[in-house]
Amino acid sequence: MKTQLWDSLIKVLGRVIARYYLKKPSFEYIISTRYPSASAFFLDSLNQLMRGLGSTFVFGLTTVTFELTNVCNLKCSICPVNSGMKRKRGLFPLKEYKRIIDANPLIRRVGLVNWGEPLLHPEFVEFITYASSKGIHTSTTTNAVLLNEGKCKEIISSGLDIMRFSMDAVGKEYEKIRGHNYLEVKQNIERFIEYRNRNNPRMKIEITAVIGNDNEADIGALKEEWKGKVDFINFQPLLLFQKHSRQQACRELWRSLYVLVDGTVIPCCADYEGLLDVGNAFTQDLEKIWNGRLIRELRRGHLSRRFQATCALCSEFSSSRIESRFQ
Repeated sequence: MKTQLWDSLIKVLGRVIARYYLKKPSFEYIISTRYPSASAFFLDSLNQLMRGLGSTFVFGLTTVTFELTNVCNLKCSICPVNSGMKRKRGLFPLKEYKRIIDANPLIRRVGLVNWGEPLLHPEFVEFITYASSKGIHTSTTTNAVLLNEGKCKEIISSGLDIMRFSMDAVGKEYEKIRGHNYLEVKQNIERFIEYRNRNNPRMKIEITAVIGNDNEADIGALKEEWKGKVDFINFQPLLLFQKHSRQQACRELWRSLYVLVDGTVIPCCADYEGLLDVGNAFTQDLEKIWNGRLIRELRRGHLSRRFQATCALCSEFSSSRIESRFQ
């Protein structure tokens, strides 16, 4: 009963916040599916209020994204992993992940992807089941290339809350961007949807499409291909690393932390080289990092419009057909 009441309430809150505060209608679904509890919603809202008040201090850390690996089996033209990333490749140690989860009881949401393909981690499903056993909301994103029948069944029974599939186009345009057979990936996703529908209908399935000049024309085809099959299609603007006239403090600095494969903690997924290093989760407490000197200096810089080099170069493809990701 309590869960049903919260589900109904968060849908209303999502509608109000998305339409009247963020002025981004598509975020109505995003807000309504990302918050497993009132306490997580309250703390996140409180932290964004601190941003609005110009404070570098934040309250409890509710959301952490773990980079299970920064290795990928594709060479997508829109991604730096196999074209520009210089940092050392690796796998996130499950032992450290469990220790971090246990040491931070306020964590209510866990993302299990950053840069790289999470299904390449041999213990991928165990990351999901451990967080789920603690009542933590889990999500991940995959290119679906490795999503065979056995993996489908394991994931659907793991307790995963949101599965996202990266699909930036359809047909030949997809193959041009991703370098892999489109029909094979489409069949993998459709099989996963079929299994989900039969065995775990509460799980959300989404398509995430990164949109730039090369595939903006495919937005309509993507909608046509997946409308009615998945719960949501999220069009994200392609990250562009170029100087621009930035004006606003990025919400990410008040929202969550990202832990890279070597334990390095950063405040934003756009920092693919881990240059915004604010601590290390293998040797430091995440809550202390969350309000530590380094991240508060970053927040102070954003509030005064003095952006660190990585942030100053963080921009995104602009189109009237898609909404901004960070601002």
